[in-house]
Amino acid sequence: MAVREALINLMIHQDYSDPRTVAQIELEPDRTTMVNAGASLVSQEELNDGGTSTARNPLVARALKLIGFAELAGSGLREAHRLWRNARRQPIVVASDDTNNRFRIVLDSRPLKVVADTFWQQHLGVKLSPEQARVLSLLSASLEGMSFAELCAGTGYRSKEVQQLCDYLVMQQLIDQAEDNYRLKPHLIELAKQRKPKA
Repeated sequence: MAVREALINLMIHQDYSDPRTVAQIELEPDRTTMVNAGASLVSQEELNDGGTSTARNPLVARALKLIGFAELAGSGLREAHRLWRNARRQPIVVASDDTNNRFRIVLDSRPLKVVADTFWQQHLGVKLSPEQARVLSLLSASLEGMSFAELCAGTGYRSKEVQQLCDYLVMQQLIDQAEDNYRLKPHLIELAKQRKPKA
């Protein structure tokens, strides 16, 4: 279902006036990448939050809705994120490139194995909210770290909330930030390895 929502997004938001490229779908064993001409018409923050988008091709959106292929025009990415989270898959990566007028969605279907939120609550000498523990749990699934957008997609929280959570965790010396990448501190990576992740 999440792949279907991403495909609908590709058709509705394709910039058909751009002659440089056509929509492309790359299939790999654990990954589906969809690229189309047409940078996002909303800000990166709105993309992260999964808010209502502006359809570049409202007639295409209407046609897909009439044939029952797209129920709610403008909610596709939000729905794709929700479905992917519920299936416990790696966070969806969404990237908009204004310079080259491109939009990319990557759906990585590998299971997301995270350390349970309660584990962090029990093993750290700092009090964490359930939301803060959720960010740590999500980061425990990726030793290389995650981008801010991936954290938004993986938690389902809004950008401003994720930023506050990350700022707190950085201040408490629980995670590191290098530009747009967040990752667990090395000692927490070792701690996470002691606990069997849940699929």
